[in-house]
Amino acid sequence: MISAVGRACVATEGELAVTDRAYGGNSEGPDDHLGARDDDTWDTEAEVTCPYCGEGVTIGLDPGGGPAQTYVEDCQVCCQPWRVHVTYDERGVARVWVDVA
Repeated sequence: MISAVGRACVATEGELAVTDRAYGGNSEGPDDHLGARDDDTWDTEAEVTCPYCGEGVTIGLDPGGGPAQTYVEDCQVCCQPWRVHVTYDERGVARVWVDVA
């Protein structure tokens, strides 16, 4: 299940979290992302759901790590390791998902 939370989305294991910026920063619809962004900011955080304990956790993202990233990070709640996958599109919109490490 994926649901919107503020400027991020919550994703359970194997699902994709996409920030609201992918849809133009509002909830009008998926076609709103067409066209240029009016700023040069890249997403720096995402809300994900731990595949072990099921808790929602906000994680920091590092756009400087490149457009496609995979790394291991521990859950802030249960301390179990996740494999974090991050991809950025040309507008700086992050797509983030986690699975068991």
